[in-house]
Amino acid sequence: MVDEQALLRGLKRRSLALVGVPKWYWGRTLESIPTENPSVAEMRRALTKYLEARQWTTGKGLYIFGDSECYKTYGVCALAQAIIHASLETSVRFVRWFELLDLAGRKEDDHAYWVMETLRGCDVLIVDDVGSEPVTAREQAYVQRTLFRLVDQRGSDVKATIYTSNFDLDHLSALLDAVRAMDEGDEEMARPIPKIANRIRRTCAEIGVWEVRP
Repeated sequence: MVDEQALLRGLKRRSLALVGVPKWYWGRTLESIPTENPSVAEMRRALTKYLEARQWTTGKGLYIFGDSECYKTYGVCALAQAIIHASLETSVRFVRWFELLDLAGRKEDDHAYWVMETLRGCDVLIVDDVGSEPVTAREQAYVQRTLFRLVDQRGSDVKATIYTSNFDLDHLSALLDAVRAMDEGDEEMARPIPKIANRIRRTCAEIGVWEVRP
C-alpha cells in the first residue's frame, strides 16, 4: 500500500533540492521566526505581508540587510517554501552569492550559461548573502557586467528578486561599483558598467534587521 504522506514528503524534498533551498531550512515557516527582537519581528511581518499580497507577481522584490544571526536567510527560505505552497506554478530558485559569482565568471561554459538562463527566467529568484565575497580583480569587468545583466533583465521582465546581505545598498554600491574595471582590447568590456545596486534599489523594498544591543 502506498504511503501518500511519505510520497508527498519525498516530492517536497526533491522540489526544495531543485529550487536550491539549503537542507537546514527545509520545513521552516514564517510563523516559526522568533519575534523577541523587534526588527526581526518587523521583518517577519513584512515577509508575511509580501506573501499574503502575492507581491512577487508584480515583480516587486525585497532587499533584506543587517546584522548576522538575524534570521535573514531563515526568513527568505521560509518565504520561498510558502510561495511554492501558495502557487505551485510559480518557479522559484535560491542561489548563494559565492555560487552566483562562480557562475558569472565562467566564460564559454555551457552548464554555467544554462544555469544563469534559469536564474534569469524563474519567477522568483532569491540571492543570499550578497557582497559576502568580493568580485576579484581577475575578469572583474566580465563578472560585473554578467551580474548587471541578470539584475537588469529580471527587472525589465517584471520578475521578483529577493536578496539578503550584511550591507545596506549604499555600502553594497561601494563594494560592487567603485572599481570600474575594464578589459583592454575588448570594446564591449571597455564601456562603463552600470551600477548594480541602483537597479536593485529600483525594484526592491528595503528591510533592515539588527541585533538587540544593551
